[in-house]
Amino acid sequence: MRHLIVIAGLLIAGLIAPAHAGDDGIVLQGADLKAPLRIDAALLQSLPRQHLQASEHGRSAQFDGVWLRDVLKKAGAPLGERLRGPLLRNVLSVQARDGYAVVFSLAELDDGFRARPVLLADRRDGKPLSDDEGPLRLVVADENRPARWIRQISGFTLMLVAP
Repeated sequence: MRHLIVIAGLLIAGLIAPAHAGDDGIVLQGADLKAPLRIDAALLQSLPRQHLQASEHGRSAQFDGVWLRDVLKKAGAPLGERLRGPLLRNVLSVQARDGYAVVFSLAELDDGFRARPVLLADRRDGKPLSDDEGPLRLVVADENRPARWIRQISGFTLMLVAP
C-alpha cells in the first residue's frame, strides 16, 4: 500500500507524467510495454467487441467496448504466463480529464487471475458515450462500489512498483 501512495504522490506532484488524450486517441504508456499504444477508434474496432450488462448507482445499462486486457495484450504488457515474480508489482494508473485517477494491479486485469474482465467501454445502451462519460470509461462489474468505473479517460500509465 505504501508504494501506491508514493505513486499517487508522484502523479499529483507531476514527477510522473500521465499520458493524455490527443485528437487521435488516448495513449497507454509505461513500464514493460513494447512501445506506447494509441487507443483510438481504429484500435477499438480491431479488437473483439464485448457487451456487458451492469448496474451503476441503481441504473442498469448495456455497455459495449473491448476487454481492457485485450488492449494491454496489444500493447505487449506482461500478461498470462509472463506475469509472475517481480512483474506482479506492475500497476495500471488510469487518469481522467478532471484529475481523478484509479489504480489496478496488473494481475487484476489478467484473465489468469480475475474471472470477470474489466470493460473499456465506448458505448452505453447502443449509443456513443456522452461527453460526461466518454470518450472512454471503465466498467468493473464485479465490484460492490463503482468507484473505479472511471469516466472521461484521458490516459493510462503502466508502472512497476519498487519493492
